[in-house]
Amino acid sequence: MPAWILSIPMIVIVGIGPFAGFGIRALPSSALVLWGLSTLAAVLVAARFRRIDAQTLWIWIVLALLVVGYFAKTFYAAQWLFEFKSLTDLNPEWSDFDKSDLLTGYQVTCAAFVLFVLGAIASLQGEPRPEEIQHGTLRPRMALAGILVIVLLLAPLRGFLGIGVMGVESEELPYGISTLIFRAQSTLIPALLLVLVWSGERRGDRLLSMLATLLLGVHLVVMAAVSASKAGLFYFAAYMLCLWIISARLTRLRQVILGAVGVAALAFFVLGADLRVLRIEGLSLADAIEALQQGSEISASARLDQGLRALFLRISGADGLWFVLGDHGYSVPLIGRWQAIWATSLRDFFTRDIVGVVWLLDFRSPGFVAALIMVLGLAGVALCVMIGPVIAALWRTLGSLPGAPALRAFFAVFLLQTLMEGIFRWQDLIAFSLAILVAVLFAIWLRGGSVAFLMRDLVTTFRTAVSGQHARGA
Repeated sequence: MPAWILSIPMIVIVGIGPFAGFGIRALPSSALVLWGLSTLAAVLVAARFRRIDAQTLWIWIVLALLVVGYFAKTFYAAQWLFEFKSLTDLNPEWSDFDKSDLLTGYQVTCAAFVLFVLGAIASLQGEPRPEEIQHGTLRPRMALAGILVIVLLLAPLRGFLGIGVMGVESEELPYGISTLIFRAQSTLIPALLLVLVWSGERRGDRLLSMLATLLLGVHLVVMAAVSASKAGLFYFAAYMLCLWIISARLTRLRQVILGAVGVAALAFFVLGADLRVLRIEGLSLADAIEALQQGSEISASARLDQGLRALFLRISGADGLWFVLGDHGYSVPLIGRWQAIWATSLRDFFTRDIVGVVWLLDFRSPGFVAALIMVLGLAGVALCVMIGPVIAALWRTLGSLPGAPALRAFFAVFLLQTLMEGIFRWQDLIAFSLAILVAVLFAIWLRGGSVAFLMRDLVTTFRTAVSGQHARGA
């Protein structure tokens, strides 16, 4: 996939955006220097990475997050502030921010962008040669049937028990059953289905691939409805886009399909927000859906417009910097912040102490740059140079494991979500690691390996990945 689709908008936003948002006279000398460096970095990226493929996808994911969630969001807010003199109508929680807050956040964004680009370029190496695995026919189809049964059992069970409904308090079941159901649906099942989709792609079994893809889409949409989430279709589109890019199978037909899914996702983003409000008001899922059907009078174009704007504002990034760097909590001494974060979490500290949200079932996300500043002060921005090498090491390791394209697609979406939110919960990291472990075992089993030797094969596979001596076909 050619990179100009992303690189040209990136250069335009990074290079021209500050003058359109703030005006050239409003930029102090320090901002002008950082603007020059960030623009140079954007041009360097465009010249260095001319394709979006299995090697560079993770770089473009982080860059897209920085450009949209940080740069573009800053310039959009600056234009809004210039026109309406206040950000209150854009977001009531931003009512205290002025141009100086946005300028300070912009300069930190430039520094983070430049540091990430330097680290990413330095960390890029050649692609590993993963083991070629031929999957049989029986096991993948048996696995698909088994996962279908699990999906059909867990969805109504979770809906009946009210587990993980956003904004709604629910009672925890004993023995961690609620957590197991939630993590199985949100993390494990998508990872296994991606492996199955890739299994069908690898063998040329179009029926298996299509059925696994369909099941993944249905599962994510149903899970979103049950949990009052707005992003089910977006996750589905992101998983499939990443898998098809990594495996070099993003055909024109699939681009059209993803475009249609994206349009539907924008509409459902608005409906998801309305559904969540109804669930918070106490309606059951069935009653909430019925109320949406009866009361929805918004035109399709208006719904798409609302969805696009709501999605854009939902991407955490620049606003986290405005809060953390402003008088809303950054003045708290570093030791005090460490103590507060240790006692609760990054998410809770940012939500309660910095943003000032008091409703216990409502949370805010700072984004990864603001999170680093919360923990280490402004010196935390320097760690952006290490993000590239860390991600690159994980990316290469996953690329040498069985089912590598599926594992990388799963990691790509997890990476996007983790950096966008910036809350770095240890529970999410453990769930991701366990899902990868099970997915690798699943891929080994699909190739026909004996269950008794799965662990031995797994140890051998990880040793191969770490040592860099990639095994050849079995």
